[in-house]
Amino acid sequence: MERHSEACASFRQGVAALAPAFQHWPEPLMRLMAGILPKYLQSVEQAGQQPDEVLLAPILETLQKLQANQPKA
Repeated sequence: MERHSEACASFRQGVAALAPAFQHWPEPLMRLMAGILPKYLQSVEQAGQQPDEVLLAPILETLQKLQANQPKA
């Protein structure tokens, strides 16, 4: 339907709404964030926009901490 800007705004709103809870309780919300974040990034690309780096910075930092704390196989 080529409504990429609208999709981008909706996914951004979802990421923004989830971000504070994810930063506080990252492990239980990991799957939810892992589901919505790629969709946001994809919609940003399709809309020809730039991702909101201020929004993403603390989320990416939390994701890196989670990965660093994963047990090695």
